[in-house]
Amino acid sequence: VVTATAPTPQLARHVLCMSLLIVVVASIVLFVFSQYAYHIALEGELDIVVLLGCLVPLFTTSCLRPGKLMLAILYVNALTSSFAVGWFGSRVVNEGTRIKPWSNGADGGWGVGQRVHSLVVACSVCMATVFKESDRLYLMECRQESQQLRRGYTGF
Repeated sequence: VVTATAPTPQLARHVLCMSLLIVVVASIVLFVFSQYAYHIALEGELDIVVLLGCLVPLFTTSCLRPGKLMLAILYVNALTSSFAVGWFGSRVVNEGTRIKPWSNGADGGWGVGQRVHSLVVACSVCMATVFKESDRLYLMECRQESQQLRRGYTGF
């Protein structure tokens, strides 16, 4: 039996809110680190911490049932992944003309090529976060429909 279901309620609103949050936070972090905070001595080990900070919450949501806890972790992931986009974007902009693309930095740290790769990974995590939110809403709708079918609801 094939049934037609209505589109997931409030999908566009949830995806738009999360996308706007990502764009705003990434823009603010990119501006701040590009203009003001770059003169602070930043170590290469922080790059790994930033990458892990945006990957761990996304993988954590894969182990959870869709609900409010997953939504909270997804918003944390949206913040951390957009921070990572701004972080690596500012590092690429500020270091792009000073060191060779794939060589290590002056202090043996990451080169620009590795930071560009990390920037692409952070952008991918941002997109995956938005897709995970739409998946969460769809799974909640499926769970509600299956509960209705178990109670004998036929649609009439």
